[in-house]
Amino acid sequence: MLRYGQILERSGEEQAKAYLYKHLHFPEIREIAIRAALEQGDAEEAIRLAEAGEAQDQGLPGLVYRWKKYRYEAYHRTGQVEQQRKLGMELIVNGEYAYYRSVKDTFSDEGEWTLYLQDMLDQLEQSPRGEHTYTQILVEEEMYARLLEHVRKAPYRIESFYEQLLPHYPEEVKALFVAYIEFRADQSRDRRDYADVCRIIRMLQQVDGRKEAFTVTQKLLTKFPRRPAFREELGKIRF
Repeated sequence: MLRYGQILERSGEEQAKAYLYKHLHFPEIREIAIRAALEQGDAEEAIRLAEAGEAQDQGLPGLVYRWKKYRYEAYHRTGQVEQQRKLGMELIVNGEYAYYRSVKDTFSDEGEWTLYLQDMLDQLEQSPRGEHTYTQILVEEEMYARLLEHVRKAPYRIESFYEQLLPHYPEEVKALFVAYIEFRADQSRDRRDYADVCRIIRMLQQVDGRKEAFTVTQKLLTKFPRRPAFREELGKIRF
């Protein structure tokens, strides 16, 4: 990098570019070459350099991912919509929510977007890195029925999404809180755990679930007669 800077300063852009292209096996050098191509409006060259980097570094997922992002930017700049959508799908499914809006903006036909979105969500649902992006998109698209199903698979998620779901599914939200409280109570082992169970019960009260909170509290008092610390924490809840 130091040598490149010296050549650029002393000999000009042409010789500096020649030096870059002799040392593209260094990621930092390849990145400079790609950026330069983009800045000069030569998106095709940027794509070529990015694809070559993907081939060269295929054993290094982090670098491959970096080159794909540059390739996406080049597609976006040149209006290569189909390539942008295809690569955008891959990036989003790997958890890159930032590309969602950019990809959506390429669709003017609502039906076409709906099909693409459905495919994207199906892939995200199975992606080990895609859960956060999956739920962000569900909220953005107001797909609350699908969000509810996602929460049902793991009731602890209700803490994160009850505000979005409550206006549409109030009874289901309360039922999920109850299920989550009972699960956490079964897993609890010390006063800190007991206090956290009571915190969730108070959340249930706040979503107009005072009756359900009272019922589950009484159930826990009956279920755990030999846990005085738990009973003490439960006794602090006001109904």
